[in-house]
Amino acid sequence: MHTNPAVNPPATPVKQTALPLPAGALLAALLAILPAQEALADCTATAQSIHFGNVNLLAPSPATAQGAVSVTCTKTASRSSPQSFNVCLAVDGGQTSQQTLNPKRLCKSSRCSNNDTPPFVTYDLYHDPAHTRIWSTPRQNGRPIDVTINVPAGAASHTVDVPFYAKLIPPFTNVTEGIYSIGFGGGSTSLSYGNTSCGIGGRRFAFTVTANVIKNCIISEARDINFGTVQTSATNLQGQSSFKVTCTQGTPYKIGLQPSNNNQNGQGVMRAVQAGNPDGVPYQLRSTAGLNGTVWGNTATAQSTNNGVAGTGSGTAQKHDVYATIDSVNNYRPGEYRDRVIINVHY
Repeated sequence: MHTNPAVNPPATPVKQTALPLPAGALLAALLAILPAQEALADCTATAQSIHFGNVNLLAPSPATAQGAVSVTCTKTASRSSPQSFNVCLAVDGGQTSQQTLNPKRLCKSSRCSNNDTPPFVTYDLYHDPAHTRIWSTPRQNGRPIDVTINVPAGAASHTVDVPFYAKLIPPFTNVTEGIYSIGFGGGSTSLSYGNTSCGIGGRRFAFTVTANVIKNCIISEARDINFGTVQTSATNLQGQSSFKVTCTQGTPYKIGLQPSNNNQNGQGVMRAVQAGNPDGVPYQLRSTAGLNGTVWGNTATAQSTNNGVAGTGSGTAQKHDVYATIDSVNNYRPGEYRDRVIINVHY
């Protein structure tokens, strides 16, 4: 049997023409078919600065202040369920050497260093309003603040204000009047979250701590001048006492003494305590000992000593002696005589 081989028909000629495609259009076409990159979870923070305000370093209780770190955590974009973040907030000593962390320092230059000498104001930051847990880093005398932030199912992010506290820590050596501050920027703060260990690194949150030290003076340990029991024939009596003045370091002050009769030259009168006795015994206040000691009056002002006594604050109590003299008690009835003297400190 004879079989004719199949003959394939000739292929239909195909005309091929190259279509020009601009590079930009090609790129656009490629980008159009790529999936969008998913936004990942993240946490960020901003912090309130701490302002102690006007600070009187002579006050019996150290100044305190409060701030907050506002932490916002954003969950993974495609996630519809709740998401939790374990957030750690850490700080060191601010823009200073780590050796000055316990306690921390505020300086007039706004930037302390390990070689700083006073004046600087010592303080610390705390987790709690009782100022018992120092806020710091794991490597220092304290610990970070840990907080859990839960982003609910119906929200993309959630913000929590985390409070922190500050307190000045005496003693304040040679601290003069002025503004003291320190900045927490650069690597001085850290926000970490998730399984990341708490430490310097990660997100930052800058803030400052500031205190305005004001000048002040206080009077203490004022004691009476007691002439004792004297004969009616006694003359040239002398008495002595003292008081203390504490003023802010470097503060010039002037002291005036004011008898109850408001005499500006320190010439007071002691009145009889007993009813029916109209007598008054005159006396003279003095700043130096002796019957002719320097008169101590009440014309001093903050700018001028006049007949007062001057001093300069050291931050500690300074003793001032005061003297009183009586020429004679010959012409007065027997009895007890008293007067009250006001100490005026101008600064």
